Amino acid sequence: MSEPFSRQMNRHLKERARRKKLGRLVAVMSALVALIVVSSLMQPANTMTTICGHEEHTHSDECYTLKLVCGQDGDEEHVHGDDCYERVLTCGKTEHTHTPACYPAATEAPAPETEPQAEEDNIDVETEITNDTEEKEDPIETETSDTEPEDNATEEENTDAEQTEGNTTENEETASVKLSVSVEPEIVLPGQEAKWHFQAESEEKLALSWQLLKDGEEIKSGKFENEEKDYAFTPDTAGEYAFKLTATTMPEGEDAQPASKSKTSKLQVIEPPELAVSVTTEARSTFGGDAVSFMLSRSGNEYAQKASAAISAAQDGIIIYESSEYSDTVTVTPVILEKAGIISVKVILKDQFGQTAESSIELPCAMHETESRDNWDYMFKDVELTGEWPTDFLTIARTQIGYKESEKDFVIREDGELQGWTRYGAKAGLPYEEWCAMFASFCLDYAKVPEWAVPRASNEQRWIEKLAKKGL
Repeated sequence: MSEPFSRQMNRHLKERARRKKLGRLVAVMSALVALIVVSSLMQPANTMTTICGHEEHTHSDECYTLKLVCGQDGDEEHVHGDDCYERVLTCGKTEHTHTPACYPAATEAPAPETEPQAEEDNIDVETEITNDTEEKEDPIETETSDTEPEDNATEEENTDAEQTEGNTTENEETASVKLSVSVEPEIVLPGQEAKWHFQAESEEKLALSWQLLKDGEEIKSGKFENEEKDYAFTPDTAGEYAFKLTATTMPEGEDAQPASKSKTSKLQVIEPPELAVSVTTEARSTFGGDAVSFMLSRSGNEYAQKASAAISAAQDGIIIYESSEYSDTVTVTPVILEKAGIISVKVILKDQFGQTAESSIELPCAMHETESRDNWDYMFKDVELTGEWPTDFLTIARTQIGYKESEKDFVIREDGELQGWTRYGAKAGLPYEEWCAMFASFCLDYAKVPEWAVPRASNEQRWIEKLAKKGL
């Protein structure tokens, strides 16, 4: 016989109510998990970053080793005892215990009060599960109550969000502290002094401490009483040095907490840079009025390339050129004087650390002779020639007795010897050459000996060959 309709409807309503309660249970449990996660995130971190720059450490027996100091060997005559050893610290660490001043000021986030609500939710869930098997509920009422836990969860999440946003005042206590630290100069050599200048300002009383570090390791520390001071330091080795100033507020009141603020300024200490300069020229000598070029070359690191320069050129001790700008090529034009002299060029470099390098060079400076063919023609205008070639040749040659190479007009040959100007070479177009054969040609020309009779040559060997062909 079929089941009555009323009983089927009643069973259907019970099943529907059970499913809705199960859905509400899942929603409540999800909200509870979310609240627990948010609560955990709101808790302050167990580990706080310190600002003191030290690692907390207390020496223990493991930090020491025993070192034999008695200086004797252990044998039958001597047995090492406690007095023979010395405890030596080998851990390489400094004892330090963190104090409140070692931590940055922070406002602790209030712990979210979500656990009591979670317990109430659990109680409600258990009650609903128990009552589910004992009584029937109106489906409409069940649907309405299902939305309440979700609203509560949303309100609790908003509260947690507000607490997180309110936890952004970690350094509020140090906002009024103004610190400035600078060093001059920023780069020095070992043995040169650098000076740090610092200034601290605050409406509250400040306690000032400092650390001097080299390559990250502390080498000095101390405290300052003044809020503005200079600290001079002369490093003896190269490295990166840092001066760290820490200002800690000293507020009044039982609930007031000190807060710290630090600032660091770095100093670079470098090894003395290489600094060298040289000056050269391709010329072996020059003449008054003729421009001559000198080549400059400097070597070293980046600091050498930035070194200042002082370039000067002097002629017989009188400055004829000066420049404070470095250039790879310097062109100098000597003055025309009555006699020869010396051109000296000097270059001095000075880097930012006070190191200097210099180089100089000297170049002989000759003066051109003004003698020409007109002078020679005038010299022989009163000489009477007989037409006898040997006699006339000797007559012209005797007029040259006492003549010598010019001492003010000369060049320096490749072998380094000085070669003076002569009228005999000038007439042949070779004023700075060996002039023996050209002297003979000069006398033959002014003695009016024809070249077909006696050949000419500028070179002795060549002249001998020509004479031999003529049978002379």
